[in-house]
Amino acid sequence: KTVSVKVLQPTKTPAADAQKKFGLTGIKQGVDLSAWQYGANTSAITKWVCSTGFTLLRNGSGARPINFEYTDPCTNKKTKTGSVPVVKDCAYAGFADAATKANRGLGHYWFNGWISSIDKSSGDAFSGSYTPTKSADQFVSWLLADGNYTPASTDPLVLDIEPGGTWTQKSGSKSYTLTLRAWTPSEAQTYLNEVKRLLVGKGYHANLYVYMDASTASSRNASGYVWSGVAASARLWVASYGINNGRIPASQPTVGPWASHGGWSIWQYTDTAPASGWVDGDIAKADAWTPR
Repeated sequence: KTVSVKVLQPTKTPAADAQKKFGLTGIKQGVDLSAWQYGANTSAITKWVCSTGFTLLRNGSGARPINFEYTDPCTNKKTKTGSVPVVKDCAYAGFADAATKANRGLGHYWFNGWISSIDKSSGDAFSGSYTPTKSADQFVSWLLADGNYTPASTDPLVLDIEPGGTWTQKSGSKSYTLTLRAWTPSEAQTYLNEVKRLLVGKGYHANLYVYMDASTASSRNASGYVWSGVAASARLWVASYGINNGRIPASQPTVGPWASHGGWSIWQYTDTAPASGWVDGDIAKADAWTPR
């Protein structure tokens, strides 16, 4: 038999596609980048996201334990985390400058990482006794030092809540192997409260967000939605790919308790957006840059 096949290429107009499919208005399109996309063509990204588009950038990460040697993705040289389990994203400054120069919207995120409440090793061999509060302090310090975030900025400030890798560390004569879990709602709230306290106290806005996948956002326990408390204080950037073919999925993501707070504000719909090679593609609602 003869079969006709229609090949659907990754869309170049996700904002317009989402508006048409779901009856939305004012949708913007963008990408999110980190050092793993170091060298991405910023001019191509500007062209793809359009004049109203945006770029969400990783400011830093706590995903590697203390005193751990790794290869810097920007220089391809060996380096170490040192006595604290955080790493400044080496591509952040360049990407942020390019976005500001192109008048693209900006957002900034921090990947949750090793903290003392996760570390089960003797002597905190992974976390170095780090805490969510210290993570927030570092995020804000790097954010303000960069200079692209000003007192007038209403950029999304995001805590990326995801599990990480499995690592082996030595403490004395014993080796420990631990897997980085995602932060709990309590740990996340502590971080968000500190970011807000620091920025508002200095005269800045604090447009707080969390990032997670749709199933995590909708998770429940015996008391109801796990993330209800966080949903009341932070917007949602949700990851939901459908079949992940570079196109807007057939249905909007589930959002759990955020359904009572306006639903998703930013939606990462694919990791195959044709902006500069294949990158993570996002769309955002019209009010995503408006602090609550």
